[in-house]
Amino acid sequence: MSLSAEAPGKPEAGKQAPPWHQAYPPPKVTDPPSVSRQELLRLFREGEVAGKDFVLVDLRRNDYE
Repeated sequence: MSLSAEAPGKPEAGKQAPPWHQAYPPPKVTDPPSVSRQELLRLFREGEVAGKDFVLVDLRRNDYE
């Protein structure tokens, strides 16, 4: 049994790491319904509670940019 000093998932020398989202399966829904900022603000102003009355999920793949 040989042990490698490289961290798991670390790309080999000269190879680029795959994008982070490649570790997840492709989306089943490619055109999900959206909520406008105004609609979301209305929910908060009416006393709706995120996590209790609704769930808001950010589906953007490039939200870190």
